Amino acid sequence: MKKLCLLLVLFVVFLNSQSLESAPLEYVFEGSGSGTLNGVAFLGRNFVIKAYADTDDIVLSYSGSKYVNHVNAYIDIDGLGSYEITTATRTFINNNSKIAGFSRSGSSGSDLIWLGPIDIFESWDLVTPILGITCTGELMQWEDHTGIKTNAGDLVLYDSGTIDLQFTAIPEPCILLMFGAGGLALARRR
Repeated sequence: MKKLCLLLVLFVVFLNSQSLESAPLEYVFEGSGSGTLNGVAFLGRNFVIKAYADTDDIVLSYSGSKYVNHVNAYIDIDGLGSYEITTATRTFINNNSKIAGFSRSGSSGSDLIWLGPIDIFESWDLVTPILGITCTGELMQWEDHTGIKTNAGDLVLYDSGTIDLQFTAIPEPCILLMFGAGGLALARRR
């Protein structure tokens, strides 16, 4: 038991030291849509976009708006496969409008997924964890600039109108903490 407590203390110290430096972030956007991949149409497929960024790269864009360009991003489309998104993308927040989303990178990147408006986005800072919220949103502007490039060709998700989307934002030290807590719980049961 003493070893277990010592491991827990060391783990917490490690996490606290990591928070003083930049930290990796994971953003997950889930929904359903129709579109094309490399010119081949698909209808009503569930998708999951996972995008990764770094807290050092958060930019204050204009009043009430911040964004962070992604280091990399991936999309999994049910029945089609998993692909790397090679077009530069970002996650953004507009606190005044209570909208967050996924867009092309840079200060004027066109929006691709809107989430909200919902109250949680009024004060969200791109870093605070958000675990699995469902809200209304939209797919938009994927057809501009010939879609989004992936390692399997051009990806276009058709404009959707209002749909239900799920969103999760996890700073990666939180992921480690969840796994660590789960591991400690399992070790304690033995």
